[in-house]
Amino acid sequence: MHWRGLGALYAREASRAVKLWAITFLGPPLRVLLFASVFTLIAADAQPMAGLPFMHFLAAGLVASAVLEKAFEATGFSILVDRMEGIIRDILVPPLAAFELMLAYVLSAITAGLGIGVLVFAILVPFGLAWPQRPLAALGFAALGAALAGLCGILAALWSDKWDRMSMVQTFIYTPVLFLSGVFFSIERLPPALQAVARLNPLFYVIDGVRFGLLGRGEADPLLGALVIAASILLLGALCLRLLAIGYQLKS
Repeated sequence: MHWRGLGALYAREASRAVKLWAITFLGPPLRVLLFASVFTLIAADAQPMAGLPFMHFLAAGLVASAVLEKAFEATGFSILVDRMEGIIRDILVPPLAAFELMLAYVLSAITAGLGIGVLVFAILVPFGLAWPQRPLAALGFAALGAALAGLCGILAALWSDKWDRMSMVQTFIYTPVLFLSGVFFSIERLPPALQAVARLNPLFYVIDGVRFGLLGRGEADPLLGALVIAASILLLGALCLRLLAIGYQLKS
């Protein structure tokens, strides 16, 4: 392991969030606050969801979705910016192996995701959140989810050759899948066939696991959820590792 190079690349990626503080620290919290405010007005008398008060259920889902969104953007847009500006080769020159490159990007995604998650959690305390029932579970699922989302961002950035493609992936694939993973509703409300499909989605287990950690109750077995997320990370990690190793769309 080239620890110095790994640390330098991680520090570079993590510092981007600080430099773009208006986008990083204002955008997601304001969007989440808008969601929570609107749902407070239109669903004040909503029935409990998955055995939880609706606003508590929603607030926990918004925390998880903020983590997943920011982690995806942290890797995806960072790599794409470097590719579009022609400076990605500067990342490839140091003697860093493909695994070290991937690890640095994923760690930066976890850092960005958890940072935004804590901020959003603090903002949503007036909407029903309190000190997490199981803090380690909430933190663990959020970190696993951020790693998974970071790998998705790497794949999207490697596939995209321009901003239009990246926006298409985020707008028409990643965000809809995320929002349909139980952020706003319990999958128990879905028809049985769609419930089975939803349980194949690893993002569902991230959101449900964070909700379990924050509120003490979820819809799936937390151990099963952790195993599904871990398996998904291994699969996507292997794919990212292969693409980085061959320099897929990085050296052209």
